[in-house]
Amino acid sequence: MRRALTVFPWWGWILVLVALEAVLWLVFVPASQIQTFGGDGRWYRLLASNLVHHGVFSASVAPPYYESVWRAPGYPAFVALLDLLGASHTVVVEAGQFAVVAAMAIVVGLIGRAVVGPVVGMAGAILAATYLPFLEFATRFMTEDLASLCLAVVVLLLLAACRSDRLAAYAGAGLGVAVLTYVRPEFILFVIPVAVILVASRTGHGWRSAGRWLRALVFVGVFGAALLPWTIRNAVVTHGRVVPMATTSGVDLLASADQYDGYISYKETLADWHKIAAQETEIAPAPARFDAAAQVRYDAELRAAAIRIFRSLSIGQVVRSLPRRFAYMWGTADSPGRLAQVGHRAGQLQYVVLVLLGLVGFVIRRRQFWHDWPLWISAAYLSTVHLIFSIDGRYTLPARPMLMVYSAVGAWAAVMLARRRVLGPRTADAMSLSPVSGTVTSRALGE
Repeated sequence: MRRALTVFPWWGWILVLVALEAVLWLVFVPASQIQTFGGDGRWYRLLASNLVHHGVFSASVAPPYYESVWRAPGYPAFVALLDLLGASHTVVVEAGQFAVVAAMAIVVGLIGRAVVGPVVGMAGAILAATYLPFLEFATRFMTEDLASLCLAVVVLLLLAACRSDRLAAYAGAGLGVAVLTYVRPEFILFVIPVAVILVASRTGHGWRSAGRWLRALVFVGVFGAALLPWTIRNAVVTHGRVVPMATTSGVDLLASADQYDGYISYKETLADWHKIAAQETEIAPAPARFDAAAQVRYDAELRAAAIRIFRSLSIGQVVRSLPRRFAYMWGTADSPGRLAQVGHRAGQLQYVVLVLLGLVGFVIRRRQFWHDWPLWISAAYLSTVHLIFSIDGRYTLPARPMLMVYSAVGAWAAVMLARRRVLGPRTADAMSLSPVSGTVTSRALGE
């Protein structure tokens, strides 16, 4: 039995696990239309449908199909591809998104193996594959799971680039961030902190030498080149406006200003969004012809209103709001209305366990803090971005798979502690965590 388990590849077990979860979730947690297409989901579905049936990136429900710059094209294109394969059946999209969860978990496993070792990699993959919010969003038309996969791939590419130090690897990482940005535009500035670290970490090279700057320039250059086609398209449809990806910054800024001001809550309930919708209508009534140029003007008016609210805030209001902001930003990120109460409580318990294990793992890996920068840089980036833009727990989901590597280290440490108590110190010491390096020993990993 043990030999059979080892012969079957580790990633195969992850595929089997997610497939079982998909069947159980789709059968026993049925979704209503509101839950599946609620919020932004209906717009992504409409964009994908218009791509398939009319060949235009438009959010119009009837002719004329005005070109849209309101959303990024990555996720609608993904849904459109699944629609072409499955004749627009919702279950095909849901199955495709469960496959995305499986792929993301496998990439997390590869990250864990690269940073620590095989056992921690497998543990991280299992934690990512069983994280309830990922399973929930697999049945919703939202970007979270696809963005999580894209970001995990970016981190794996960055680890490979730092290890090989080849220009092609840095170019691949830059292309990966571009694909991620096509899915989630909020990552458009992610290249900046990554490039800063790439430059600063080039020890042994003078600040004026090409060796210090070349890799970061290749990384940023490929990223910019990959975004150029959509930027040109947006300039054409908006009659010369520069829109690198999408125009929803005004909406997000207005919601964020309202959160700081106390006009809406950080829970972002349905009542809050009704208040936001009424506020937007009062600030900038949507024009009858809502083409791409009108979308840019509409968003600019909302952005101007948001800036006025920000300017009226006191420093005290902002500071008092920060604890709640971070708490909701990094909260459980599940939807209580979607799951039964038992499922919601299970999600909360899972969240607490992951946080506690993650803290243990972080303490163990504290000496490798800077070496582990690809694991936490996206979490730091999102925390910074959403000090300005509106927050919701789901916005930080893409960064959580990498943090689960720390939880996997903590889980392995707990297993080693249990073995020490059961087997005795002398026997278990050969399978312990190294207190000096903060990594799992090769013997413990079965290498």
